[in-house]
Amino acid sequence: MAVSTPAPLDSSKLETQFTQTERPLPDHNSPEQWSQSYQTDHMLTVSWDVTNGWETPKIGPYSNLSLPPTASIFHYATTCFEGMKVYRGYDGKARLFRPHLNAARMLRSAQRVCLPSFDPAELEVLLIKFAEVEAKKWVPESRPGTFFYLRPMMLGTQSTIGLQPAKEALLCIISVVFPNIDDTPVTKGPIDGSGETSKAFSPLKATTGTKEENSPGLKLFASASSHVRAWPGGSGAAKIGANYGPTLVPQQEARNAGFDQVLWLYGGSGFENNPLVTEAGGSNFFMVWKTPEGKTQLITATLELGIILPGITRQSILELSKDEFKDELEVVESDFGIEDIVLAHKENRLVEAFVAGTAYFVTPVKQITYQGNDLRVPLSEGTSGKYTKAIREYLMAVQYGQRESKWGVVLNEL
Repeated sequence: MAVSTPAPLDSSKLETQFTQTERPLPDHNSPEQWSQSYQTDHMLTVSWDVTNGWETPKIGPYSNLSLPPTASIFHYATTCFEGMKVYRGYDGKARLFRPHLNAARMLRSAQRVCLPSFDPAELEVLLIKFAEVEAKKWVPESRPGTFFYLRPMMLGTQSTIGLQPAKEALLCIISVVFPNIDDTPVTKGPIDGSGETSKAFSPLKATTGTKEENSPGLKLFASASSHVRAWPGGSGAAKIGANYGPTLVPQQEARNAGFDQVLWLYGGSGFENNPLVTEAGGSNFFMVWKTPEGKTQLITATLELGIILPGITRQSILELSKDEFKDELEVVESDFGIEDIVLAHKENRLVEAFVAGTAYFVTPVKQITYQGNDLRVPLSEGTSGKYTKAIREYLMAVQYGQRESKWGVVLNEL
């Protein structure tokens, strides 16, 4: 008897059912945006099981999921996800930014926790199709320069108490309205448990507080040796849920002490005397400094140890910097330690620093605090460094249709 082959993920089978109860579009910088949980009208779902493979992808009204308490996601963190944005350009067109890279990274993350495989090209098509359904309403042409946040995710749904590879899973794509952290006064912020608006960080624009509080840029707290985000041989290079929950305690401690993010260090075997600089919060970290030989160098941690996330923004910055600044910067992916930053600060070789990722985009760093010492980082352009500003403007021009680039994928809106 012939054995049937499990069905692959197939975007050509996508079915769409439009909602009959549309949600209102919230105002810019509204409490709904700052809640970061105000969903758009639709969601995409496609189920998988080990015998039959992938079922028919469906776009339908946003709704809750129904899962048994024994689903593996609840007990063994069998989940991965991605984060990306849909941008409304100043040319009237809506775009995604390099979605094929997100799709490829999601496959790698899924494989890291034994979730089902798929052709990333098919996931890319589903991401585009879903974005095309939501774009016209949620980033209307009347609001150029705005975006909403796209969240593809996969979770193990098999009902079992037992650690084993998933035999059932669900792929979802949802989207939420999202605040522009880069351009929001600190008097706005997430809604807390009392329903009041709380203070939020704004790296480029501030309106209240002391002169120091109002100055632009992130304040980073270098992590203590008791807190490690990732380690060689671990899962730091995968975007899986288990990487994020354990960071909440040190992150909250840092914020309670007046810092914006944790600068994650790795001081394991071989790096005890000069812990490696890895990430800042959930973002990749970049430093521009003068080398002892006098070269101006843009440096970020290498991917070789598997302890940082291979960010889409990170990759884009490296690629454009090697081209745009080839006569000014030596662009380097290399491991470096916090003591290297301390020495560069002491010798007045720090030029600028910034973090990069989907949420914080390209955001300047003004201070790094390590073992009680505040290392001030220059902001040569007032609100950021020269290269931070140029990189930020380049990428924004691509995302919002002001610069022609294959990185911007134009949507055919419904």
